[in-house]
Amino acid sequence: MLLMAAPRLMWYYDIDRAGRLLAAGLDWPQPRTADSLPIAKDAQAVAQALPHLKAAIARRPDHAYAYRLLGEANAGLGNWADAVAELQAARQKSPRNPLPAILLNSVYEKQLRIDPTQSVAQRQAVLREAGIPPQYYLERGDQALARADIAEAQLQYERAVLLDPKPSENMLWRYVITSISSKQPLRVSVGGTELVRVATGSTFIDAESMQLLDGKRIQYEKDPLVGTIYKNEAAYAVVDFKRAGKYQMGMRVQHSQPAPVKAQLEFDLKPIAQFELTKGDGTFTEFGQLVEIEPGLHVIGVRFLNDNADGLLPGQKDRDLTIDYIRFDLFDPALFAPHVVNDASKTGLRIEAETMQFWDGKSIKLKDDPNVGAMFVQGTGIAAIDVPTAGTYRVTVRAQNPSATTVKFQVESDLKPIARFELPPTGQWQTFDVPVKFDAGKHILSVQLVNNLTTDLTVNYVLALDWLDVNRLDASKYVARALDDNGTLKIEAETVQDWQGRPLRFDQNPNVGVIFGQGVGVAAIQVTKPMTYSLWVRTRNYSSVPLAVQLEADLKPIGLHRLTQQNSGWQDIEGVAYLEAGTHFITMRLPEPSPESPRAEDRNLMADWLYLAPFKAETYPLRSLDGRLQIEAEAMQRFDGKPAANPAAPTTALLSENGSLLARVNVPKAGRLVLTARVQNTANAPAQFVLESDFQHLASFSTNKTDGSWQEFTAEANMQPGEHFVGVRFMNAAPGRTLVLDWVNLELKMGNGQ
Repeated sequence: MLLMAAPRLMWYYDIDRAGRLLAAGLDWPQPRTADSLPIAKDAQAVAQALPHLKAAIARRPDHAYAYRLLGEANAGLGNWADAVAELQAARQKSPRNPLPAILLNSVYEKQLRIDPTQSVAQRQAVLREAGIPPQYYLERGDQALARADIAEAQLQYERAVLLDPKPSENMLWRYVITSISSKQPLRVSVGGTELVRVATGSTFIDAESMQLLDGKRIQYEKDPLVGTIYKNEAAYAVVDFKRAGKYQMGMRVQHSQPAPVKAQLEFDLKPIAQFELTKGDGTFTEFGQLVEIEPGLHVIGVRFLNDNADGLLPGQKDRDLTIDYIRFDLFDPALFAPHVVNDASKTGLRIEAETMQFWDGKSIKLKDDPNVGAMFVQGTGIAAIDVPTAGTYRVTVRAQNPSATTVKFQVESDLKPIARFELPPTGQWQTFDVPVKFDAGKHILSVQLVNNLTTDLTVNYVLALDWLDVNRLDASKYVARALDDNGTLKIEAETVQDWQGRPLRFDQNPNVGVIFGQGVGVAAIQVTKPMTYSLWVRTRNYSSVPLAVQLEADLKPIGLHRLTQQNSGWQDIEGVAYLEAGTHFITMRLPEPSPESPRAEDRNLMADWLYLAPFKAETYPLRSLDGRLQIEAEAMQRFDGKPAANPAAPTTALLSENGSLLARVNVPKAGRLVLTARVQNTANAPAQFVLESDFQHLASFSTNKTDGSWQEFTAEANMQPGEHFVGVRFMNAAPGRTLVLDWVNLELKMGNGQ
């Protein structure tokens, strides 16, 4: 008996020894799947495993396990012919086990990837050798497409099509749309399927002709002129674009019940915009998105996102998405005669709205009033301009909302959104200022209606435009300011100016400045020594609502802060910018919409002064964030580089006036930053504070305990590799009110959550 058991015992020994060596020598992709192949991270360890596996095979030649391990080891070493031989043997020894066949197919596919010149017949022969049915690949393609891995889905569908002697229409459809989207050639003829629409200028695609992933059309039985999607999936069409350019891509969909209904536009199987239908009254609405398109075949899709199949959500009915059509309008600059900006004039350029045009070149002039332009649902008014001098310009839009609901619109420069505004249904004309940087030459200015509106039955438009003004920001219009010998500059806020050059001096208190509504404070400064500068502004919320304040250098945001409500005291906000030698514009802006109104409580910012000084990042210790890092508060510094020691508790930091505590960290890899602060307030609660990353507002908090107990608050932000600043900012330092900080904890999570 012992002699008979000896070969099996030795087999176990060899398998165990080989397994340990392979565990140390092979690296598998994560997550590991049935068709994953390893690579050798320690080729010597893998090589040492080979004799043990061959010995195990000699001792038990009919057992498949050692053959499979030997096939995996050879695959890791790149010995593809040996890997094929061993996996074929494993499949023969264990025909009911699908794993050797799946791995064998992966090895074959690896060989095909190494030699992409192989013909269709050669690929078919390799795939058939693996012996896996086409349905297996079809299902894996669906799984890959569900996780948005288009290239992998195309590969799996191609395998299915190559293996099936008579591929079905739905199999071919999957193969076609993924091949087009991933820019892969069609290796198999798709027969006479009429899939392609041709797009030239303005093109409409009827929804009833679109197809689901399984190839079925979405034509609605009760109304054959529309298409309906009944569950969370997408309908597609293949479009052959004959001209390259920017296209306005739109879809006309129905507000079906119960609202809201969410839909997504897709281009080459990738999402480009999401929309929400909120009324549920059965009306159709058109949504749009600008897309840059190259000539050739592309896949257009509409996806239904929030089905409630069979009433699974309590108290709600099943949802459906009904589509009328998808349309494309080619943006052709030749249709738009340019308006010339006159930098020498006081007014620069005024573009009367009735001279602006829609995408197709037709005028937006309103028939009932030829002196204004009318913007319909999701419409866009376009004007071409010729700018003689590169620089910063102020674009002013005069608009009116005559409808019964709030209108949201955005101003675009060269078809890219630069500012978004809201107009309440007051019917009053209002002006909106937008700063834009233009290079010399021709540009496009456009105003687009962006919110989900249906046409009011009592009026035939929802947004009216009177004119657009374009004026260059000339530093000579502003008070000339130069830094002192130390590179610092203090600017009293009452001397800061608005776009028109008027000082912000507040009539009720001439020692401060005020920005009303959605205004901007502008200061022109002269920099002689290029370096990184800090901007420190003392502000106060003069509104009855929370207020967002954005600091900018040359119209680029350098800090976004949210101030608490009125009577919360003066609050210091900060930002950092690198400035080259020359003239620069420093601005503070109220970015959130506020209508023109005599009411002081709309949105108003009071400012005391602005202070500019060299920002010395090197004075902050550089800490490495690789995973997790806890920074003690007493080791952090204020914006001026000084610590905020707490005399009552030296292992904490005390903020008794507005400002922030900062820490400089180096992030080796991109990831998701989780920032947690442990704070405590005094009896004079609440203490309001903000967590920030690179001087950008992440989240606002308010402590609510007066017993001296500690509380922890967390915010998150995406983080790129490199040096960053994280901070805790105290926001309501009324007399006797303090914030005690114990520590901040930083955790960097990778894409897989590890």
